[in-house]
Amino acid sequence: MIRLHRSGEAEGGEQVMDKVFNEAENDLVVPTLGVANATGPGFPIDASRVFTFPSSAGAIHTTLFGFDETSGHLLSWLDSRSPARP
Repeated sequence: MIRLHRSGEAEGGEQVMDKVFNEAENDLVVPTLGVANATGPGFPIDASRVFTFPSSAGAIHTTLFGFDETSGHLLSWLDSRSPARP
């Protein structure tokens, strides 16, 4: 699972989205914790299979796959022969 963090104080539309998500931390599209708090088969997701981009990376949903970190982590997680990256 790859998570994104937004940086800075909420302004304008960000304040609206904070209300939509009941003030939960979010990246304007999904709650930051996303499925990390889910329960059921396959959950919770092991911490070794979670990567969170720092706010300073400037990663957003529409640019996520342009980052080497995204493909690197996904390939590692999908390759059952290699250990998950922390």
